[in-house]
Amino acid sequence: MAHIRTRQTADGTRYDVRYIINGTERSDSFRSKSDAESRLTKVRADELVGLVTDPRGGERLFGEYAEQWLKHRLVKGRPLTPATRQGYEGLLRRNLLPPFAKTKLRQITPERVRKWHSELTASASADAAAKSYRVLRAILNTAVSDELIPRNPCHLKGAGIEHAEERPMLDSSTVLKLANAIDPRLRCLVLLGGFVGLRTGELLGLERRDVDLMHRVIHVRRQAQEINGHRII
Repeated sequence: MAHIRTRQTADGTRYDVRYIINGTERSDSFRSKSDAESRLTKVRADELVGLVTDPRGGERLFGEYAEQWLKHRLVKGRPLTPATRQGYEGLLRRNLLPPFAKTKLRQITPERVRKWHSELTASASADAAAKSYRVLRAILNTAVSDELIPRNPCHLKGAGIEHAEERPMLDSSTVLKLANAIDPRLRCLVLLGGFVGLRTGELLGLERRDVDLMHRVIHVRRQAQEINGHRII
């Protein structure tokens, strides 16, 4: 249970609010007894609902924390693919670091998130805002798990949902015309893209052994992605 300990120093009386986070005792020191009592009341209230956090953790800058988050991010226990990492880096560089890099984690409030999301939607696009919002929410969810902040300020309803228009499909005659007009060695690429609907990376990752003509089956085992600073991988 959190409590106050009084001690005498060369500068006078100090009031230490002592409490425990994850089995480790923490202490906040105050010169004023009333300030210490206010902090004690807050800590005890947070203890009751399981929201005790280290107040010093919220002092970390978002830019520094986001860099470490990206470095150690796992999805279903696996590191990010190079393409996904590049996508996150782009969203951070364009949309998240400019407004938040020098901001302390505890200073990112719901009001500030709402204002940022609204401005980004207007200046970029709704889809860019939705993708960036999802990354911001994921980073701050990790900060909550790390007990750096008590709660995630990202709770705008529907803000992370993209509303992309449905992409039109080419009709069969157009696909065949394209296949007949292109270099013969790329004919298969056009036919598979037009009729099977594979993504570009999946098409470029196919090898002859992935196509089972007898059973009319295509096995998608890998993708070929062009990553900045690397060859196609």
